[in-house]
Amino acid sequence: LTDDVENGQDPTSIDDLFIGTLRTLLRDESLSPAFRELALTLPSEAFIGEQRAIVDPSAIRPARRALARVIGRRLADDWHHIYSTLGTPGEYSPAAGPAGRRALRNLALAYLAEAEVEGAEPMVRRQLDEATNLTDRHAALTALINSRMPGREDTLQQLAREWQDEPLLMYKWYQLQAMAMAHPDEPPVVERVRRLLQHPGFSLTNPNNVFALIRSFCLSNEAEFHRRDGSGYRFWTEQVLALDRINPTVAARVARALERWRKYTPDRQAGMRRALEQVATCRPLSRDVREIVTKSLEQ
Repeated sequence: LTDDVENGQDPTSIDDLFIGTLRTLLRDESLSPAFRELALTLPSEAFIGEQRAIVDPSAIRPARRALARVIGRRLADDWHHIYSTLGTPGEYSPAAGPAGRRALRNLALAYLAEAEVEGAEPMVRRQLDEATNLTDRHAALTALINSRMPGREDTLQQLAREWQDEPLLMYKWYQLQAMAMAHPDEPPVVERVRRLLQHPGFSLTNPNNVFALIRSFCLSNEAEFHRRDGSGYRFWTEQVLALDRINPTVAARVARALERWRKYTPDRQAGMRRALEQVATCRPLSRDVREIVTKSLEQ
């Protein structure tokens, strides 16, 4: 799988038995939609990393995405069927039944968008425009942001205008961009995050803003935060020190992004150690942050 991805190709080692098993699960209507959604969702990048002796986020993400593309393409007809038949018309309900149908339908949309199958783009845009609940809109927006579909920036700006007076929605807006997946020919996500620090609605003094944007990027976007160029670590250093002067408790929570530095590849270990040492030697430094970085270095 990794060799194929490194050569710029979709993996050819995914056998028919594996795809057939997924198809059987997907078509088995005796199983609840909620169960099928859980069974057919790929493990997260963080979980995959936890199973490795040495974590290489730049290998995990493309391998996981390549597998998702294969699943999306080879089961495209089934995903289309799921998407077209599992709508939840009428008033929104958080009950288990409708929630499970929404989850499986949105998983279908994610696989179709990732695989760039024919018709996926209009499906994403239609759901984004017509969704009557935040769950479905969030799923469509996630698919859009992580795709190559045109007009992504225009859509984000439009939503920012619509949501500017809704703090909870703006937190989602920041978080989605902080956790975005950049394609190989696109700028690193850290550049977007830096721009968002200057957004009129963002403030370092607002912990929810910080958690949505900075903490989400540092702790939940492994492939982008741990880029080999060290840009994520430089960003982490700047933000931990800036936050420490405002709210040491919040700064300490962001600082935890480097706690497991010894789990990563040697080049990343060196970059993270330098960042930790840089913060540790700064004065003044709060007890909260000093404890995190000191214990991390001692591990």
